[in-house]
Amino acid sequence: METGEPTALVLPNPDVLYPKQRGAVGLTAGAAACVLERGLAARFGDDAPTFERLGKPHTPIFEAAKARVQGRTVMLGDQLETDVAGARAAGLDVALVETGVGRRPAADAPLQPTWVLPSLTLR
Repeated sequence: METGEPTALVLPNPDVLYPKQRGAVGLTAGAAACVLERGLAARFGDDAPTFERLGKPHTPIFEAAKARVQGRTVMLGDQLETDVAGARAAGLDVALVETGVGRRPAADAPLQPTWVLPSLTLR
């Protein structure tokens, strides 16, 4: 960037989609951050600031959770790229809930949840 204080950009949740209603998704702050980073890179090149991603799938948030919980920890999530990837990287079991954004991965996909739940609804 040009002059003044360096710019710090913080993104607590880098998810790019969220579930709205059945079959519909919305864009999140993570999606907006991607657009901003591309625009800043086009304008400032290698000097462009980027977001410090604090939330899923980045390990620090999972390590903080593990430090607070005693016993076996299971992550519940609806997105492979953030929830499942982050939990797996932190050595946690993870249940993918299909009522959100994510769907069951192919059997040969490299990223796999421990369990897949069709919903959290009790029947």
